[in-house]
Amino acid sequence: MCTGLATSSGPVDSTGYTCPINSFCPEGTGQEYPCLDGTYQTETGQATCKNCEAGTICQQNSIKLCPAYRICDYNTTTSTTSEIFLYGHLCNNGFYTENAEGMASTASCMSCSATFYCMASQRVDNCAPGYICVTEADTHKPNITSKAYPCPLGYYCPEGAEAPIRCPMKTYTFEEAGKQVSECTICKMGWYCSID
Repeated sequence: MCTGLATSSGPVDSTGYTCPINSFCPEGTGQEYPCLDGTYQTETGQATCKNCEAGTICQQNSIKLCPAYRICDYNTTTSTTSEIFLYGHLCNNGFYTENAEGMASTASCMSCSATFYCMASQRVDNCAPGYICVTEADTHKPNITSKAYPCPLGYYCPEGAEAPIRCPMKTYTFEEAGKQVSECTICKMGWYCSID
């Protein structure tokens, strides 16, 4: 770093000094700059800063492990979004991670298991009564998909059920999302109640 009247490209006397850690000194600028969020520098005399490593967050000259339930991968640590610098990003809804720091890849995100729904990288709770969560459910009352759905007609689904439970013989539910056996009623006049 040359401050003036330097006689060499790397002065260490009153005409200059070595660029400090957590800074970069581009050639010919005569000035040091702090590393930007998402970058760091642990060595002196450098013209650039290094990109933050996956699994960590770099901000204000500090390197920390990615917070619990968050993913800090290369694409996010070099983003311009300040929130991502501070916190990383979450798994997609329907997926969750273990409560561990320093996760570096979305490969750490696991499909939400049967009977549960997952949001904000966490396995939140059982699906609501009247609903079946097969896998990757992202709400407690899911819409009809191959992964989660309301309890079908003719069945009831208590909280945490892995599959719909057929109503007892000669009874039927006449609305979707039946929660308990008491909702199974005798077949209505004029109806033929059959469950294939």
